[in-house]
Amino acid sequence: MNKLQPGSVLKINSSMRNWHQLENLSNFIKAMVSYGMNPVDLFEANDLFESGNMTQVQVSLLALAGKAKTKGLQSDADIKYSEKQERNSDDVTMKAGQCIIGLQMGQIDSNDYSTSLG
Repeated sequence: MNKLQPGSVLKINSSMRNWHQLENLSNFIKAMVSYGMNPVDLFEANDLFESGNMTQVQVSLLALAGKAKTKGLQSDADIKYSEKQERNSDDVTMKAGQCIIGLQMGQIDSNDYSTSLG
């Protein structure tokens, strides 16, 4: 983080003790927030420390790389930071969408009505 934003992590513990490692992770995550990362893109210290959610750690690091690229970091990686996408639909389109029943609501299958008799 100090390479991306100098001075963002002031204290780095070199000790291998658990609480020092957790403090390093906490400082790194705080630096990611100050760098402008969205809270939904962040991992928690225990995700990495206890190998709880390594997928979220990877997602966070990819999002950080994308954020760095939006701030001018030169990279060969084809990473883009997701940004807010607003959708503007008129009233007619919104009302038309209310008449559609999504598959999440359930789908009736003809096999649902079959019986064990055949």
